[in-house]
Amino acid sequence: FRSGKQQFTLFPNPVSDVLVIQGMNDPSGLSQALSVSVYNMISQQMMDVHAAFINGKFELNVSRLARGMYWIEINTSGKTFRTKFVKD
Repeated sequence: FRSGKQQFTLFPNPVSDVLVIQGMNDPSGLSQALSVSVYNMISQQMMDVHAAFINGKFELNVSRLARGMYWIEINTSGKTFRTKFVKD
């Protein structure tokens, strides 16, 4: 998904265990702080993680989530990006 100049790829989707969030515009390979929140479809927060992109990538373990559709919200560099993913 894309917002402004920043693009992200989430895969695999649907996901069973580990959702990979890859920043598309990070050619430097440096780490970049981010926070990731996951919400169910009735807006209950299920996860809240503060971490960093390492080499433009972050792996989120979603294995404990129940099957279903979720919103994922990524906050980085003062910007917020939001999209859906499916947990198998």
